[in-house]
Order: sequence, then C-alpha cells, then structure tokens
Amino acid sequence: MLPLALPSLAFVVSTWGEPPDPRVRIYRDVALAADACAGGGGVVAVEIGALGYFSRRPVADLVGLVDAELLRARERGRQAETVFARRPDFVVDHPVFGSTHLDPVLALARRDGFRSLGVFRRPEYPTPVRLWARPGVCAAATREGS
Repeated sequence: MLPLALPSLAFVVSTWGEPPDPRVRIYRDVALAADACAGGGGVVAVEIGALGYFSRRPVADLVGLVDAELLRARERGRQAETVFARRPDFVVDHPVFGSTHLDPVLALARRDGFRSLGVFRRPEYPTPVRLWARPGVCAAATREGS
C-alpha cells in the first residue's frame, strides 16, 4: 500500500494550506491592488468569488448569479449601462470573458477615462488579468509587465 499512497501523500503535503484553484491567487492580487487605492467604489467582474472574499469593496457580478438587477439588465442588453450607473471604481478584465460579458463594460470604462493599473500574472495561471481604474481613484504604481 505504501507505494500507492506515497504520491498522494506527497501531493497533500506540497499543497497543504494552498488554495485549490489557481485563479484564487491572481484574483487575490487584483483585490489587494484595488484595496490599496483610495475610495470605496466597487469592482466589476465576471468571476467574483475570490474578489469578493479578498476585497473590502462591493463587487458587481456581470454573470448575474448573485445580483438579480444585473441579470435582468443583461437579459435586456443593458448590463453595461446598469453597472456603470453604480459608478464602480474598477473593472477586472479577464480576456476569456471579453465578447460574452466584458466588451460593453470595457467600452464604457474607456469612455469614462479608466486607465490600466496593471496586468496581473501568476505562473500557475495561464491567462493574465488586467485591472482598470476610474480616473483619480488610484495613484499606486502599476503592475504593467509584472
């Protein structure tokens, strides 16, 4: 039994205390960067779990799983306008969700002068995530190229 159990035991030991999903770390980085900025405005994102957990800010769920108003707005094709009526300070740009959820939101962010605070990368997660901020919200150094 020992030869069969050793690989599993080694895996448990090597990952003990680590989040099971590699997205948790990258979204934690994004949430902490937003929290380092002034103001208490919200964060707009498609995947909100780790952002909601690590951030001390309201999080707008573009999928509409936890926000019935945004779900109804999405069904009417008015989600971007509805979420921007809340005056969020940040938009989390995950390229996988561009055409399905983020493109209209990012268009409004660009119209309102949002600027990139940086691109967040993790070796264990293949997709970089960008954080956009409303003008004047954050003077922190960006993470471009990190």
